[in-house]
Amino acid sequence: LKIIMNNPPGIGDFHGSRCPFKHCDAEHLQQLLKNCGIHKDDIKNVTNFLHRP
Repeated sequence: LKIIMNNPPGIGDFHGSRCPFKHCDAEHLQQLLKNCGIHKDDIKNVTNFLHRP
């Protein structure tokens, strides 16, 4: 949760890979997750968090 709530990562600020959850629009995030082989139902669950305050 700390990664999601903080500012976007800067150059070199990542933990293995960049976290697109907070910093991408829904369409881009869905494509990134799909490219990682995430199941479409799981992608829907993740993108539902984008609409939470």
